[in-house]
Amino acid sequence: MAKKVQKKKVASYTKGKATRSKIIAAARRVFASRPYTSASIRAIAKEGGFNHPLIHHYFPSKADLFMTVSKELYDEYMELSSTWMEGVWDMGMDESLRTSVERIVEDVFDHPDALRTVMQNMAHGLKVADLPGLDFFPEFWAGIQEVFRNGLSPYACRRDIAMWILGFHMVIFNCVGAPHYHAKVLGMSPKSPEYRQWVKDALMFLFYPSLKKLVFSQPGDEQPMTWPLNPPRQGSRAYGSLHAQPIESLKKGEQTRIKILEAARKVFTAHPYNTASIRMIGKEGGFDFTLIHHYFPSKAELFEALAAQTMEDLLPQAYVWMEDLAPLKVEDGLSIFADRAMDYCFRNPAALHGLMQNIAQLDQLEEIPGFERFAQLNLATQEAFRESTGIRRATDKEIQMFSFGVYLILYNCLGVSHFPTQIMGQNMEDQEYRQWVKDFMMIILLPVLERMIKPRAQKAS
Repeated sequence: MAKKVQKKKVASYTKGKATRSKIIAAARRVFASRPYTSASIRAIAKEGGFNHPLIHHYFPSKADLFMTVSKELYDEYMELSSTWMEGVWDMGMDESLRTSVERIVEDVFDHPDALRTVMQNMAHGLKVADLPGLDFFPEFWAGIQEVFRNGLSPYACRRDIAMWILGFHMVIFNCVGAPHYHAKVLGMSPKSPEYRQWVKDALMFLFYPSLKKLVFSQPGDEQPMTWPLNPPRQGSRAYGSLHAQPIESLKKGEQTRIKILEAARKVFTAHPYNTASIRMIGKEGGFDFTLIHHYFPSKAELFEALAAQTMEDLLPQAYVWMEDLAPLKVEDGLSIFADRAMDYCFRNPAALHGLMQNIAQLDQLEEIPGFERFAQLNLATQEAFRESTGIRRATDKEIQMFSFGVYLILYNCLGVSHFPTQIMGQNMEDQEYRQWVKDFMMIILLPVLERMIKPRAQKAS
């Protein structure tokens, strides 16, 4: 009798463990495909093919389940990362970074859940400051820094090491966590070997020059370099207003249209396209939602109009930021460019917020209205960069990767500023953070730009 009871207990335990594993597996798929705020217990139950009350038997709340999934993803990622640096310190620097990049990219593309879950939730920290599992990130960064620090000069600046690691992981998080967006901008398939190779090439191109400085740091380099902030540019148009003249001077119909666009901007900044609704926009603007359909027959047309207005403001900036930089020294020109770009983006954050809300959602939709306009922005930046710097020897791919690095820093540091500030212990409201972002851009991008331009300067001399 006792043996039968014991067998029943073992069978019950085994069945319960299997059920719990199925719940976690379903939750992983859901949390990797939608933000925490949009994921629901019912959606997880539907994904797993069981009734939703069963989940509460094992996990009292969605937060408990998300915490469990986050911990599992964190442990898996750290286990993967433990092999990335094996044996590389005995190689030459170029070979060691190339070997590490090869291992990292292959691993994270084959095991993307952790990075996709991060990307789904990066834009939502503005509303969910205590997102379950977020407390793992400081531990994660500390562990990764320790791994990388082993092969660097003992004189390497600790702040610069942290910036290098953050920038390196920004590329990985974005390219693997939001592959449909970035691959589409590049004109590639997110599942193609071509896209995977492009990510490897971009990591080598963007981070080899600054890594070289860290490896060969000398006594005195422990102190962080800083580039003073220049005064803000005067007269640039504020993104908070979607019109060039006072709204009171416009006809009533145009005033209403602008009010709808402004309400839509606020909603699409706070919610991804596929979860935002016309009713939410009406509520935000303080008018009946049916009024919106008089001006914009569908949500898609409203989003398209907002994207068009955003790019109308933003596209010319690609040229304004780079005006009159060609005659300057490389360092001075990049410093001025950083000030101009940061000034505009800090004062006009909605476009970057809206973009970061949607880049991880692109695979959930056949198309996000107006998406092609963001690809136009990338192409315009590349063209403006070549014209303003006078670079002739750099390939189109190199300029493409440099522009990608610029926008990735702006998108991630200013579009979802709560994310790097929590990791790096900054306050996004402080002037100190603005200085940190500029130093971050200079530390990562200046060595790359010098490498692109230096041969031309030698030839000229």
